[in-house]
Amino acid sequence: MITPQLTPASAFVLVVVALFSALCWTIIYNVYFHPLARFPGPWYTSSFSLSGAIISVLKIEPEWLQGLVKKYGSE
Repeated sequence: MITPQLTPASAFVLVVVALFSALCWTIIYNVYFHPLARFPGPWYTSSFSLSGAIISVLKIEPEWLQGLVKKYGSE
């Protein structure tokens, strides 16, 4: 029986494909299947916590939240 050799290049491609697949699945799950998906808002805020962290560091939370309420309404 011949076993295939895993070269560094093919290992790198495998890792990149796995990371991309995990990222896509996370986005799809959070936007469509998560229990909080029915609430309105930008897709990137429901998919990533990085946007909230950046807004918090920039200290523009009140303005940003008011803009979201103006655009999507309050529910």
